[in-house]
Amino acid sequence: MKHFKTIILLLLLTGATLTSVAFVFLFLAEKEIYGQVVDADSGAPIPAAVVQMDALRLQTDRRGEFVSYSRQQRGIAVRVSAPGYLPTAYTFDIPWYLKRGRLRVPLAPLGLSVRVLDAWNDAPLSGVRLSVGEATRTTNAGGLATFSARPGDLPLTISAFKAGYEPLRMELTRLPQDSSELPLPLQLKPVVLEGQVVAADDGQPLGGVAVVAAGVLQQTDSQGRFTLTRLTPGAVIAITPNELFLPAEIPFDGQPSVTVQLQPRSLTATIVSALDGTPVAGVTLQLRGRIAATDADGQARFRRIPPRGELAVSHPAYAPQTVPYDAGAPPVIRLLPATLRGAVLDAASGRPLSHTQILANGIPLPLDAGGQFQLSKLTLPLTLTLRHPGYRTARLSLRPAAGGLLLASERLQPQPCPPQKPPDALPCLNLTLSPFSARAIYIPFSLLAHPDAVLALLDLADRTALNAVVLDVKGDRGRLAWDSRVPQADALGIDGNREGWLSLDAFLSEARARGLYTIARLVVFKDNPLAFGKPELAVTKADGTIWTDGEGLAWANPFRPEVWDYNIALAKEVAAMGFDEINLDYIRFPSDGDVTAIVYAEENTAQTRTDAIRAFMRRMREALSLYPVALSADVFGLTVWVTPESDMNIGQRVADIAPFVDYLSPMIYPSTFSAGNLGFDDPAAHPYEVIYRSVQAAAGRVPPPVVVRPWLQAYWYSTDEMLRQKEAALAAGAGGWVWWNAAGVYDEAIFDSP
Repeated sequence: MKHFKTIILLLLLTGATLTSVAFVFLFLAEKEIYGQVVDADSGAPIPAAVVQMDALRLQTDRRGEFVSYSRQQRGIAVRVSAPGYLPTAYTFDIPWYLKRGRLRVPLAPLGLSVRVLDAWNDAPLSGVRLSVGEATRTTNAGGLATFSARPGDLPLTISAFKAGYEPLRMELTRLPQDSSELPLPLQLKPVVLEGQVVAADDGQPLGGVAVVAAGVLQQTDSQGRFTLTRLTPGAVIAITPNELFLPAEIPFDGQPSVTVQLQPRSLTATIVSALDGTPVAGVTLQLRGRIAATDADGQARFRRIPPRGELAVSHPAYAPQTVPYDAGAPPVIRLLPATLRGAVLDAASGRPLSHTQILANGIPLPLDAGGQFQLSKLTLPLTLTLRHPGYRTARLSLRPAAGGLLLASERLQPQPCPPQKPPDALPCLNLTLSPFSARAIYIPFSLLAHPDAVLALLDLADRTALNAVVLDVKGDRGRLAWDSRVPQADALGIDGNREGWLSLDAFLSEARARGLYTIARLVVFKDNPLAFGKPELAVTKADGTIWTDGEGLAWANPFRPEVWDYNIALAKEVAAMGFDEINLDYIRFPSDGDVTAIVYAEENTAQTRTDAIRAFMRRMREALSLYPVALSADVFGLTVWVTPESDMNIGQRVADIAPFVDYLSPMIYPSTFSAGNLGFDDPAAHPYEVIYRSVQAAAGRVPPPVVVRPWLQAYWYSTDEMLRQKEAALAAGAGGWVWWNAAGVYDEAIFDSP
């Protein structure tokens, strides 16, 4: 008041009017502030609320009202708080012309925030159904739920429920005073199930058993006990024991304990003979060190076994077997005869044929140096296919029959082995092969257009000693005699059964009806269609154009593996048709025409040429190894006379071809030898000597068991001179012969009588 009086005195001394003095009085007079604190939602007064105004602290009465005074008219700061409400703070102004200011302060209820936690690990629980009084909420991911609650609502009942936990119910008599007391924590105790796993057969506890429920994995202890928590009614409890017991699933029924009995996994195996299907008693079965024997019904039983595994089966009269089983499907095991052993022998001399190739159901079976074989596990039916140079391909089929095995043979004689003493007394069968020398004629590709002419040549077998025929299937001009499925052949348009032509199927049928050995001649690198159809695979000149030989025909490049693969694919098709033998011709680089004009992209040396030919022959042999077909190759007659290292500039050497064939067929036509060859001024005038010496020279260059079977010249010479060629070949030890006449025209007098 002292300052106020001083201001009035100064105004009067300075001559101020009474109106001015009144104005200052109103402006500077102390103001009365009347306020009320109410609930922001309901508008109800809030008693005992604390009002902080500057340094003055007031408390509302039962009507929520308060009165205060202030000389400050602008920016009056007020802070209000009350239990169960959010505090609030703001500033306000009192107009200068009023003596009293009125203030209404709404407070928002503090509410009730509840967090539900797992009583064991304090982890927040979402999805809890939480009720406070009449209100119900579901907790969020943080375990929180919020309710509106005022002191007047007290007391309140709080209940909480979540599957897998014990329900909670409690009484709330006091609300939080401020936010520091929120959220209100509630803890739920997990549901607990005590269990034990035991074996159903003996009741013993099973330790180490996996128990899974609600995504939680446990293992039973040494007493088979386990504890599960947080289970919901009806929850599936999966019991996964070790592999010796069957798994189980049980629903949780709310009971606090459970005993689970697990059934042992069992197996009943039935053993019968593969020959007649009858039960076999006394068979020993082993499974993981345990042994059982079959009874009179051929059955053996095991308990506590893995779900899958192997049974070792043995019996003195049968081959031992290791058989996979599945406990869910009781096995019926068919016992095979014991190990089959024997030897491959020459029927005439009895000597072992150690180089025989044997296929057992298409799988190679090794022979030892004495021609002995052993098939340790028979799979019936079984077909043994035997191939040996100098012998026809032979077969033996073994099929189950009542009381034993049914044997069927083709071109071989099975014979019992001499008696054996234990422990060598195993089933044994010797296989004897009869020597075979092909006495053949050549039938050119063009004659297939004249079926009657081909059949007439085949009929020679009825009147002569002929027992084999060579037929062009891929001729000198690269065309095919069958409808090939090789994509390249189809693209070139060179395959197909031509109307009116004799098909290969018909040819083979007619030849077999006459008992003839069939040889398919396949020209390899002289291939006009392939060269022009795929120029990148052709032999070319320096300017990149396709080179042609003296006949005007193009060649495929022998360096190119693509050319190898094409011919190998064709050979496999021919082998699958049933020919006895495939004969490869033109296995070389070009030799006639202007060969100096040829330019290869590859390095062209004797080494690279011979490497290419050898690699091709190796690939061909490997590709045909699983077919019951013999393989032969034609070479120039001079290849057996030049130095072994010489490739005659065409990449053709006996050393690179013979190791991969059954028959080497040198084309020793006496009229093609030049003056000075073999020391003769005119070799053509000495057909006997040329043939005899050439066969012997060839035999000296081939490895065993390769057989030399020469091509003989069935043209130009007289009948007597042609007969002399044949005599020379046989005298030199040739393994047969093939007559060559490009037109397929022969003098029947050159053939022996049957």
